[in-house]
Amino acid sequence: KHYLTLHPSWMYQLLRPFWGGQIGSDAIDPWLRFTELAPPPLPDGVTLPHRFVAVKFYYRYTFPQNPQTQAFVQESVRRIAPKYPVVLLDWDGHVDDHGNIAVRDLPNVTRMSTLLPSVPPERAIAMEAAILARSMGFVGTYGGLAHLALRFRRPVVSYYWEWQGVTFVHRTLSEQLALQMGTSFHCLRVMDLIMLQDVMPRV
Repeated sequence: KHYLTLHPSWMYQLLRPFWGGQIGSDAIDPWLRFTELAPPPLPDGVTLPHRFVAVKFYYRYTFPQNPQTQAFVQESVRRIAPKYPVVLLDWDGHVDDHGNIAVRDLPNVTRMSTLLPSVPPERAIAMEAAILARSMGFVGTYGGLAHLALRFRRPVVSYYWEWQGVTFVHRTLSEQLALQMGTSFHCLRVMDLIMLQDVMPRV
């Protein structure tokens, strides 16, 4: 078989009406084929817990920087850690407008920045992906890492504060991707959790 290498701009041009909300997913389905991604290799000498939850909270349009989001992040990690080991996908670098949210040290929590103390920026996402692919699932801000977790067939619990600065079709595509990957996807508004806790039975 012969294949052509195409510039990504062709894909962006094809999908632009979908991202802009002019067409629905049915119009682009014939052009898309989602496949499970192979886990990237871990660097030699890096040891992860046998079973763990990958966690990353970061600021973005839908998850703004304020005391409430900071407190929510800390409490989320505090509640996960007694049940499952947590690996925080943090690293000491900054390459875009998504600032990491600092989490205080807690028992049963390991930091990527400790496992890989000198990750260059061009390798950071690959290392996050390598850890994410070996996790039980992802918890954190709704965004690109949530999408990536689904491509590794990992369940996702993601959060947003207010839906702003991003089109809703991104979330629609995440739902579709989760169904095709045979895994679960949850995207929850932080302020709705109080209502959910009031009405949902304990299992």
